[in-house]
Amino acid sequence: MGVSQSHIDTVVEIARHLRNEAGEIMDYNFDQAVKNQETDKPKSAEACCTTTASGQACC
Repeated sequence: MGVSQSHIDTVVEIARHLRNEAGEIMDYNFDQAVKNQETDKPKSAEACCTTTASGQACC
């Protein structure tokens, strides 16, 4: 009994997607901090979950 390759591929795709969204939020926070010259208090970004490239939901 094992895990199918398609399930593994789906999990990897979702993990990569979440990693990319987290990076975008971090970039946004940094850009806002620089823009507002408040590097010690970054602004929070709105959480937004989009689908992965193949249409998988990550939430």
